[in-house]
Formats: sequence, C-alpha cells, structure tokens
Amino acid sequence: MRTQIILLERHDDVVSARDKMAWGKAGRILLVWPERGRILTRVLDLVLLVRHCTALGAELGIVTKDHLVRDNARKLRLPCFASVEHARRGRWRRVTLTWHPERNPGPHSNLRGKKPVRRISPAAAWMTLPGSRLAVFLTGLLAVFALCGFLLPGARIDFVLPRVEQSIRLPVMAGEAILHVSPAGLLPLKTTRFTVEGQEGIPASGWTLVPDQHATGTVQFSNLTDQEIDIPSGTVVMAVAPEKIRFITTCAGRLAAGINTTSEIPVRSMFPGTQGNLPKNAVRAIEGQLGIQLSVENSEPTKGGSDRLVRSPDTADRARLRTRLVDQLTAQAREDIRNTLGETASIVETTLMVKEILEEEISPEIGQPADVLEMSLRVEFQASFIEESDLQALARMALEANLPEGYQPANEPIQIHPMEDFRLDSDGRLVGQIQASRWLVSPIQAAQVAEYVKGKPIDTAIREMTSAYNLKEPPQVILIPGWWPFLPFFNPRIHVTNQPG
Repeated sequence: MRTQIILLERHDDVVSARDKMAWGKAGRILLVWPERGRILTRVLDLVLLVRHCTALGAELGIVTKDHLVRDNARKLRLPCFASVEHARRGRWRRVTLTWHPERNPGPHSNLRGKKPVRRISPAAAWMTLPGSRLAVFLTGLLAVFALCGFLLPGARIDFVLPRVEQSIRLPVMAGEAILHVSPAGLLPLKTTRFTVEGQEGIPASGWTLVPDQHATGTVQFSNLTDQEIDIPSGTVVMAVAPEKIRFITTCAGRLAAGINTTSEIPVRSMFPGTQGNLPKNAVRAIEGQLGIQLSVENSEPTKGGSDRLVRSPDTADRARLRTRLVDQLTAQAREDIRNTLGETASIVETTLMVKEILEEEISPEIGQPADVLEMSLRVEFQASFIEESDLQALARMALEANLPEGYQPANEPIQIHPMEDFRLDSDGRLVGQIQASRWLVSPIQAAQVAEYVKGKPIDTAIREMTSAYNLKEPPQVILIPGWWPFLPFFNPRIHVTNQPG
C-alpha cells in the first residue's frame, strides 16, 4: 500500500500536523518526529491526529525516539516504529480508540455532608433603637461629605512670571578650516553661489551720422559694337576706386548702331549718404552683360548725397549702464540673502561679491543709431555665511555659562544681532562681533505653592502669593467647581502653571 511520509518540525503543533496530513491521498500516513525538540507529547494530541487520519480514510503510524510519545502510542495501540525503513517493512495494525481521560474525583466525595453550620449571634440592644440608627446614618453621611470635600475640589493657579533679559557680546571668527562650533567664538564658514538676472536701459548720449539723401548725376554710355543697344531703366553702374559705390539709371535709353555712339542717362546712388558724391570720371564700370558692349563715365560730379546727425550709444553709455545694472543686481542679491537667512543676513552682506558675469547682451551695438541703450546681465554672486544653527549653538553655550542662579530660559528663541560690520581678514576668515540675548524667568515650584495655599480662601491665597513671590500681576485662580469658597485641602488637586510675562 502507498505510504505518505510527513516530516514534522520543531515548531509544529496539532493544527499544522493535520494540515500536512491533508496534503496527500495515500492509504497510509507516517509521521516522523524531529530529532531535536519535543512536540505533540500529550495523549490528546495523538488522539486528535488518529481521528483526523481516520476521517481521511487512511492508517496512521509514527516514527519517533521520544519515550513519552512512544508510551502514549502504546496506550492507544498506535503503530510506532524506530525508523522509516522499519515502517516500510513492519506490520501495521488498525487503531481502535479505547482511551478515555482518567478521572480523579479527589479525596472528598461527599462535601455536602461536611458543610459547616453558620450560627448568627443576636444583635446588640442599642442597634435596635431608632435614635442610634439615625445617628450612625448621619455620621456616615457626614463622613462621605467630608471625604468628597477633601478629594473632589480642584484648582488651577496660573502665574505670570516676570521676565529678565540676559544679554552678552561675543567676538566671532569663522573660517572654512573650522569644522565645529567652539565656545571661544570659532564657527564654520560656508560659501554659496547664486545667479541673478536683470535688464535695464538708459538714454543714449552719443551722436552718429546716418545716410539721409541719395546722390544724383548723369553718366554717358558709349557703344563698343556696330549694333543698336537698348539700356533698360535700373541698369547698375559703379565706381570701383577707392571702394565700390553703385548707381542705377532712373530711365531707359538707346544707343544707335556704330562704334563710339553715345547717350547720356541720369543716375541715382543705390544707398543714401555722402558716399555717393563722386568726382567726375569716377564711374567707370557696368554690371551685367552690358559691361562688355558698352563703356560708361560721368563727365560731371555726382552730388546731392547727404547724412544727418542722430542719437547713438557710445562706450561711455555702455560702461555707465553696466555699472548701474550690476548695482541693481547686487541690491537684489542682498535682498534675497535677507529673505533666506533672516537676521543673520547682515553678517553675509559684507562678503557679497560678483564672482562672474555669465552673460551680457546690449541692444543696439555701440555706434548704431538709437535713442535708448538696453542691456541684460546674468551675474553669478558669491557670499560667505554662517549657519543660523551654528550661531544659535554658540550663543546658547555662552548664555548658559552666564545663567544667573534661580533662573531658566523662557520658551523663546535667542535673538542675535551683529554689533559691527563683519570683514574678511587676510587669511579669508570672517571676523566680527555679535550680541546674543534672551529672556529669563524664575519658575515657581508647584509643590511649594500647593502646600502654601491649600485650604485657604481665594482672596487670601491670591494676596499672599502676590506678596510672597514679588509678582507684578496677581496669579489667576480657577476653582472646580466654581462656587467652592476654599482652595483644595488635597495637594495633588492643585495644579500650578508658569507663563512667561
């Protein structure tokens, strides 16, 4: 018959063993106990496993060296083997459960007969009198009221403590080589870089000449062939020395056939300005195919070309605008530092400098006509700074070292203000002086106050506490319930709070 072998582990119990038995479909199930660890040592455990195996329609056998489990198996007549190999060769017998839990009724089986008899003694004579019973009742009632009056009332006393300012001046030296805060005033120095962009414009203060009117004149064309030649309007002629200056014909013309036949045609310079005013015989060339058929010259000077004077930015405008824009960006960078670092920003402002101008654009270029010169800059700034947390740590160490006896800091941050302009020394260290200040209070001991005012009327307690602790404002007393005329007699029912003034 097919046998399913299930290896149990040290953490298995009846539930997990039954789950593993349900996995297979064999006719025999062999449970193998682990070498170490004691599991399933009760007879009830084996009974539950046998019943589950019977419900699955299989026979159960076990392999274990645990003497307690083997003894329980013998009681149930459950097949028990020394090894898996013995289980395969050995004979299995069907298990019929005949085990029942042992019952031990104990040494006393008839306890009812030994029940003791209670004897009720007669009540004292005075307890039967109505007056005595009423007196006892009233005494108990008064005791309850007294206990409630002692334990139930509560009070809260709020003290407004007078504040005293503690202030100290500290010399500060910060350097990049310093790694930790020192009570001597040494602080780590850090460097940051950030970019600011801006744009600005100023009116141009320079002047420049720009072309105004076109030069005009007349040129004479000469035929170099024996054919009739048409000269269209817009034909380009030019002077080549000392530079090329072009003219165009303003009307069409025609040359008769025959060498050296001539025709005069008016021309106008292609671009305005005085450069078109040329002396006679300066125009000597023709552009295009007509240049190999005709010759040209101006027998009279060309004239009429003119320039006019207009505003134009010069180098001085550029320098002035650059300085103004850099100043604006520096002010913007200083404002950004204030918003980022808060009160300690003034320590950084003295180290703020332009590290590099990353981008510069101007419009128009110098010398070009324009009424306004515009410039845009992207500037990288550098600043050295001290972390706010490092300043707070230094100030706290110095203030704690000079804390007056009997005082403690109020629940407020330490205020730090530079006392002079910080500067960078020759070694690149930031040196200066700061003032650190904070508020102190002298706390009032809650246990002492409760012991001092317990059981007193409210007005008396307030007057005595104000005088005893030299308070500027009398403490506020809140009673629970509000109509109760005295402070509680029980110290834990009096709660004292200290609030800085």
